Amino acid sequence: MLGQMKSPPAHSLTRKVGPAGLNFAAGGSGVYDVPHTHTLARQIHTFHKLVKDGDIDQELLASKSVALVAVSGNDYARLPADTKSFAEVDDFANNVAEEIAANVRRLQDIGVQKVLVNNLFPFGCAPSQTREYNHTRCNERRSLAATLHNHHLADELAGMDDV
Repeated sequence: MLGQMKSPPAHSLTRKVGPAGLNFAAGGSGVYDVPHTHTLARQIHTFHKLVKDGDIDQELLASKSVALVAVSGNDYARLPADTKSFAEVDDFANNVAEEIAANVRRLQDIGVQKVLVNNLFPFGCAPSQTREYNHTRCNERRSLAATLHNHHLADELAGMDDV
């Protein structure tokens, strides 16, 4: 990726920033608290601290930095299983998208030049979500959440440069 043979080293394993950068990925994280992992905001806070402490060169950050904000839908596990209202799902998706956009702005304020943000796949079709239907169909409510998420996220990011 980006001319590198492998992923940058995990921040949890080293504080030293090499030419490939650092990887702040935390499995299961999102914008909301999940036990035993850091939220996106917490990961960005740690990154900002490294910049402020001089562990990440501000000039290099200003000229060659790229951040990937990759969400996989774990926040939507907080959506109650009995949610039937379109408005509830839409509001929840909008809140998640707003939080992601706020974190993207924060990365840009710190000095990151380009920020990549992924869309969600229709996670209602993931095996963990189709089990209750004997894997014969998707969980439409969960897939609707992903569709709404992608719509709201596109709206939130539309006016930002280099996203």
